[in-house]
Amino acid sequence: MKLITLLVSLCLVLALAVVLGAYQSQQSNPENKASLREPDREAVMRNTLAELLAGSGVHVGSSLPIDGGHSYRELHVRWQSLEGTAADNLQKEAFAGTMSRLSAARKQGALPRLRTLELSPDQVLAIAVDDKQNLRWWTLMNDPRLVRGEFPTSSGEMTRTDFYQAKIEFFVPYPDDSAIREIHLYHPQWNGKNFQLELLGRLPAE
Repeated sequence: MKLITLLVSLCLVLALAVVLGAYQSQQSNPENKASLREPDREAVMRNTLAELLAGSGVHVGSSLPIDGGHSYRELHVRWQSLEGTAADNLQKEAFAGTMSRLSAARKQGALPRLRTLELSPDQVLAIAVDDKQNLRWWTLMNDPRLVRGEFPTSSGEMTRTDFYQAKIEFFVPYPDDSAIREIHLYHPQWNGKNFQLELLGRLPAE
């Protein structure tokens, strides 16, 4: 009886070793990881963008153009809050405002390509569309209006406070793609269940 129990245990150990070895071999092979996971990752990002932009008039296709050029364009943007005064540039809330295009310039280099779409209220979603409102490109950038400061409480502990600049100029890089006609900027907002996009502005790319 003891011999049978020992043989069964030995078989289970050997089977577990074979399964574990196969799993580690698959995980250590970058080609397998890329071929199995990349299409799924792209599909998830497309579906997420389609849900976020539903009702905005922007069309998300089954695939997005891949920017592989050696140049890009940079949009110079000015943001002006509709609340507050010029003397009070820091605000406790992200109020509505106006966005204007100052200039656009061509730059040398390549834009980074995001592999995941993880939204945060501290970010801005930038997208580029063509003349038919087809999505040509997207990226996430830190909210340029956001400023963080740490201040002591009455007990001496430091606490973080967020402020939003009422007036600021910043740059938005986007692909050097002749089909791009507009740049849209959105602020992700969490409603307790999911993210919704607040349109900050739509600017001509050229």
